[in-house]
Amino acid sequence: MYNSVVIGILARTWKMLRGIYRYSALRRIRDFIVIGFKRLSKGSKVVELLTSDRNLIEEGLIYELYCRGVDWVNGLINTIEIGMDNILKGSLVYNLMHSLFGYGRNLQVTISIFSVILGVGIMAINLARGIGAYEYYILPIIFIMITIAGCKTSYKDVLDGSFVFNFIRNIFIIDEGVDQWW
Repeated sequence: MYNSVVIGILARTWKMLRGIYRYSALRRIRDFIVIGFKRLSKGSKVVELLTSDRNLIEEGLIYELYCRGVDWVNGLINTIEIGMDNILKGSLVYNLMHSLFGYGRNLQVTISIFSVILGVGIMAINLARGIGAYEYYILPIIFIMITIAGCKTSYKDVLDGSFVFNFIRNIFIIDEGVDQWW
């Protein structure tokens, strides 16, 4: 019925609990209290204000002023961004930063190269200090191996091909072809 095992178990548990609750003493006590409060609050302006469908926050003056302020700041930032893009198109530093960090794959390669250089640097510093114990080199070597693997493949592609990742993701995916139980 459901693509997700967890959702299927939760749906069956919910149906069972709903059947048990329908004829319980707890429901009768709750209904007695709710009916009492409804009778007491009939005609109350405070209860009407708190339970109305009107959204008091969005209709308020302070909220309107806040929205206008945020919209003005966003417009100002967008104007500055457009102006800076036009000015910085010929900048060597801007083009270098945009090519290094502009897109997801470029960012991944840049971070991987930085990590390799960092690992090699740690190892060089340890060698220069005369530290010969192998435990000081295990972490940088593992770090370098992981980042070299990151340069060759996209992490997204690795996760999409992973059985464990897909299994965990499918636990929480709801099959949209069935009726919703909630």
